[in-house]
Amino acid sequence: MKHILLSSLILLVALPLLAEPESLVEAEVQAEAEVQAEAEVQAEAEVQAEAESPAENGQLYAIEQYLISTVANSGLTFVRNDNRHDGSKAAAHIQRKYEHFRDQITTPEEFIELCASRSLLTGQPYEVILPDGGRVPLKDWLLQALERYPDLQQPQP
Repeated sequence: MKHILLSSLILLVALPLLAEPESLVEAEVQAEAEVQAEAEVQAEAEVQAEAESPAENGQLYAIEQYLISTVANSGLTFVRNDNRHDGSKAAAHIQRKYEHFRDQITTPEEFIELCASRSLLTGQPYEVILPDGGRVPLKDWLLQALERYPDLQQPQP
């Protein structure tokens, strides 16, 4: 009789424990399903963000290239760390800096600030020598060029 009682007691204690691994497996499966669903939602959000951003990124890239070509085709002299460069060499330097900073750039103004405003080594501002011999900071010159970018101009009433 003792054995039957002991066996019954063991069964009463052990049955929930025996059932628990199934519950753990079910809980783990459910958790994995939730993680998978969350990953799918995240992936869908990333795809949607990529689908929305090419127009913005495409426009930003077009503006950056417009500014670089404005430098290259200006016929002016550019000064970087007291050394004079023609437009094509200045544009090539700006392009190299753009390649370095591209992931940090979200606006045309950031492009100008990071790539075309000053030397990273010396901190000296880049300059443009105008046809009359005057010098202006390249940053200011490019901000003026940016105002002339066709897609940014406001329609006149």
